[in-house]
Parts: sequence; structure tokens; C-alpha cells
Amino acid sequence: MKDYSKIGSTPVWSIEEIDILKRVYPRIGTRLRELLPNRTMGAIMRKASELGLKDPRFWNQYEIDLLKEKYPLLGINIPDLKRTHTSIHTKAHKLRIKCKNDGRVKKGQRLSPETEFGRVHPSKYIKKPTRPEKRLMKIIEKYKLPVRYVGCGEFIIGDVNPDFIAINGRRKVVEIFSDYWHGRTPRFTPRDWRRTEHGRREYFHQFGYESLILWTSELEGMIEDEVVSQLKSFLGE
Repeated sequence: MKDYSKIGSTPVWSIEEIDILKRVYPRIGTRLRELLPNRTMGAIMRKASELGLKDPRFWNQYEIDLLKEKYPLLGINIPDLKRTHTSIHTKAHKLRIKCKNDGRVKKGQRLSPETEFGRVHPSKYIKKPTRPEKRLMKIIEKYKLPVRYVGCGEFIIGDVNPDFIAINGRRKVVEIFSDYWHGRTPRFTPRDWRRTEHGRREYFHQFGYESLILWTSELEGMIEDEVVSQLKSFLGE
């Protein structure tokens, strides 16, 4: 047991500590401090530097070159870049790299698989998944359904951002509507006709997309098997 009580002492790093540093630091950086409670953040960073380990918060030159090459075409969806969409978008903005595609699907436009997803989006579309959306995402992942969450602004049809979109080659979208905001209660009437069930279906239909609307009140009362069955039927699986 090392003695850490002596002021000014610098205990030698053990083999176990160095092993933890090598395995975990490249993935989470200084957040591994809880795994090394007897080391200060400064000590962790100095030792990592001595070992040639890179903090994942900082972009290396390979990642920057890849961003410059791929971002103008693919936007935030760069498969070889192991970064979050927010991180990619922020870094591209700092480097003043612009996506050639404005993130919208024009009427009658059909995009290639390489550009169908991940185009840069206006900030007004950026949002976190709601609780019903998270539940549906878990079901989709569990049953490997060909549907993808794009409600964060990743995919825009016209000027509307759908919640989910089919990735099996079919032009279909899945929307989750809350009873209040989408006009199912008398307390609130949407000013935009596209926020109603009929309006949303008609709007997406103009672009060649078929829609499935799931209401939160109905979704809450459905068991998992019922949700899966409805999705598979809609997707033609």
C-alpha cells in the first residue's frame, strides 16, 4: 500500500493503474478519475501524455481530415467518424465546413442511399427524443425493425422533420403525436394544418411518403407485441 500522505511525494504508478489508464483513457479521458481515486486530474493527464494517449475530447488530424472530406457530402452522418452528431456538427461549424446539401428533400426528389441521411440541419429542428419516442426506439432496436429515429433534425422532408423513417428502401415515415399538441383535445387547436393527423399524411404524401401516426394515448395502452405487429404491417415486413 503506497503512502499518499506525505506532502510533495509522487507515488510511482503501479502496473494496474497504468493498465487502467491505457484501456480507458482513450475512450473517456479524464472522466476515469473515479477509477483512479488516488490520482489528481493533472497527474492523470501528465501520465497519459507520457504514454502517448490522446484525450477523446480533442480531435486528431485524421478525424479533421475525414471531416473535411466527408462532411460536405454526408453532413453529420459519417460512418468512419466515431463521434456524436452534435460533436461533428459543432466541429464542422468551428472549422467553417459547410454541407453542400441543405438537409431538405424537395418535392419529387429521390436521393441516393449515401445522401439520404445525415444532412446538416437548421438548429430549430434539433431536439431530444420524448419518452414515447424512446420507448419506440427500444422496441425497434430489440426486434431489429428497419426503422430509424431521425427526429433530432437528421432528416427533413420539405420543411418538416419526421420522428422515424423506414430504412428498408420504402418511402415511409412513422410519427408519434401527442393528443394535446396535435389537435385531439378541444383545449388546443393547431394553427398549422400539417400538425393534424390528416394534414401530416397529406403533406408527406406530396413527397411520395406514406405515414403511420401513433398517438401517445393509444401507444401507452398498447403492449409491446401490438406495437411490433403494427409496425411490421406498415413496413411490409
